[in-house]
Amino acid sequence: VFLGAATLTRPVGVLLPFFAVLMIFLEAKSDLKFKIRSSLLFLAIFGLILTPWLARNYKHFGQIIVSSLPAYNWYMYNAREFYALKNNLGKEEAKAIFQTKARAIRPTNISHDQVFLGKFYWEESWTIIRESPLAYASLHAVNTLAVFFSGGIEEIRSVFTGKASGANFTRSIWKGPKEIFLLLQNYPLEVLGKLGLLIFYAVVGYGWIRSRSMAQGKIFTLFLLLVLYFGLTTGAVAEPRFRVPAQPFIFLLFSVSFFSLFFPGKAAKISGSPGGLNGSVKLAFRQ
Repeated sequence: VFLGAATLTRPVGVLLPFFAVLMIFLEAKSDLKFKIRSSLLFLAIFGLILTPWLARNYKHFGQIIVSSLPAYNWYMYNAREFYALKNNLGKEEAKAIFQTKARAIRPTNISHDQVFLGKFYWEESWTIIRESPLAYASLHAVNTLAVFFSGGIEEIRSVFTGKASGANFTRSIWKGPKEIFLLLQNYPLEVLGKLGLLIFYAVVGYGWIRSRSMAQGKIFTLFLLLVLYFGLTTGAVAEPRFRVPAQPFIFLLFSVSFFSLFFPGKAAKISGSPGGLNGSVKLAFRQ
């Protein structure tokens, strides 16, 4: 029920029930029939919460959709950024072109016309992406990394200095070695900050390797999959400013990994097993 309500608030959650079903099936103690029944019941309740809103959208707009926001984001961020990089345009130039196209078909006598534009957003986005799918995939991968390497330091600094950093890691990495070298040369402190985040993720990687028992390994892997899901669905909107749920999950996994690495004895004492993941969690919260 709560996941359905959360999805109505933030449509990125529309695929999360399948992770919940995965969790049900990874739980080793129950038999297969119970897992199937539980999964079907969970999906049915989730769908029931969304049904009135889907019916409302179909009645008013003739479309069975939760929101037109994913299509809008795909068009105005992912496809637009890809188009700008391919044609050597600035972001604002590409934005003006994309907005002009959307206005050309926008119905003037209908309120909430974003829903009507949803189909246009999807079609235009795929038209642009289909021309060079591998190039787009590489850009999307770089932008996914940007989700995890945006620590918020730039935003904090801009509050005190009154200006944002000119470093654009996404564009530099996508452009190639020459641009990366210039980035290292012009923004050494920013690059050093990213290297610090690499250490952060190395600790998380250690925690994942450390969780050797079947139950712990599955739980840790499930959380990592959730993190990757949020990063991939964010795509070119690579300035999350702590809005993307991937970051809280990452901090949770880091705290578990940190105490498992630096306080293995205490973690084992709390959990009753050497280097136990449950003990690390308890120790992290106790500290």
